[in-house]
Amino acid sequence: MAKSKMIEVVYEDGVFKPLGPVNVNEGEVFKVTVGEQRGILTSRDLEHLRALLESLPKTTVDLNKLNVLYYDSKMRH
Repeated sequence: MAKSKMIEVVYEDGVFKPLGPVNVNEGEVFKVTVGEQRGILTSRDLEHLRALLESLPKTTVDLNKLNVLYYDSKMRH
Protein backbone atom coordinates (compact mmCIF):
# COMPACT_ATOMS: atom_id res chain seq x y z
CA MET A 1 0.00 0.00 0.00
CA ALA A 2 1.39 3.41 -0.99
CA LYS A 3 1.85 6.09 1.65
CA SER A 4 -0.28 9.23 1.46
CA LYS A 5 0.91 12.71 2.22
CA MET A 6 -1.06 15.95 2.26
CA ILE A 7 0.69 18.93 0.68
CA GLU A 8 -0.38 22.54 0.23
CA VAL A 9 -0.75 23.75 -3.32
CA VAL A 10 -1.86 26.88 -5.10
CA TYR A 11 -3.81 26.79 -8.34
CA GLU A 12 -2.25 29.21 -10.86
CA ASP A 13 -2.42 29.34 -14.64
CA GLY A 14 -4.38 26.08 -14.79
CA VAL A 15 -1.78 24.13 -12.77
CA PHE A 16 -1.58 23.00 -9.14
CA LYS A 17 1.78 24.20 -7.81
CA PRO A 18 3.22 22.90 -4.52
CA LEU A 19 3.93 25.54 -1.87
CA GLY A 20 6.92 23.60 -0.62
CA PRO A 21 9.35 20.93 -1.73
CA VAL A 22 7.96 17.52 -2.70
CA ASN A 23 9.90 14.29 -3.01
CA VAL A 24 8.44 12.71 -6.17
CA ASN A 25 9.75 11.55 -9.53
CA GLU A 26 9.13 13.55 -12.71
CA GLY A 27 6.13 12.18 -14.61
CA GLU A 28 4.75 10.27 -11.62
CA VAL A 29 0.94 10.19 -11.53
CA PHE A 30 -1.11 10.97 -8.41
CA LYS A 31 -4.73 11.19 -7.34
CA VAL A 32 -5.60 14.64 -6.02
CA THR A 33 -8.47 15.59 -3.73
CA VAL A 34 -9.37 19.27 -3.95
CA GLY A 35 -10.86 21.11 -0.99
CA GLU A 36 -10.87 24.61 0.39
CA GLN A 37 -9.04 25.34 3.62
CA ARG A 38 -11.33 27.80 5.32
CA GLY A 39 -10.23 28.70 8.81
CA ILE A 40 -6.98 26.76 8.51
CA LEU A 41 -3.59 28.49 8.59
CA THR A 42 -1.35 27.48 5.72
CA SER A 43 2.44 27.60 5.83
CA ARG A 44 2.21 30.74 3.67
CA ASP A 45 -0.10 32.32 6.29
CA LEU A 46 2.35 31.40 9.07
CA GLU A 47 5.29 32.91 7.19
CA HIS A 48 3.32 36.12 6.66
CA LEU A 49 2.37 36.21 10.36
CA ARG A 50 5.99 35.54 11.40
CA ALA A 51 7.19 38.44 9.22
CA LEU A 52 4.57 40.76 10.74
CA LEU A 53 5.53 39.77 14.29
CA GLU A 54 9.22 40.28 13.57
CA SER A 55 8.47 43.78 12.23
CA LEU A 56 6.91 44.86 15.55
CA PRO A 57 9.07 47.03 17.81
CA LYS A 58 10.95 45.10 20.48
CA THR A 59 9.81 45.98 24.01
CA THR A 60 10.29 44.63 27.49
CA VAL A 61 7.70 44.44 30.23
CA ASP A 62 8.50 44.93 33.89
CA LEU A 63 6.31 42.19 35.39
CA ASN A 64 6.64 43.58 38.92
CA LYS A 65 5.36 46.98 37.78
CA LEU A 66 2.57 45.31 35.82
CA ASN A 67 1.59 43.34 38.92
CA VAL A 68 1.48 46.52 41.04
CA LEU A 69 -0.64 48.32 38.43
CA TYR A 70 -3.04 45.38 38.25
CA TYR A 71 -3.56 45.17 42.01
CA ASP A 72 -3.79 48.97 42.35
CA SER A 73 -6.60 49.03 39.80
CA LYS A 74 -8.39 46.16 41.59
CA MET A 75 -8.28 48.09 44.87
CA ARG A 76 -9.89 51.15 43.27
CA HIS A 77 -12.89 49.24 41.90
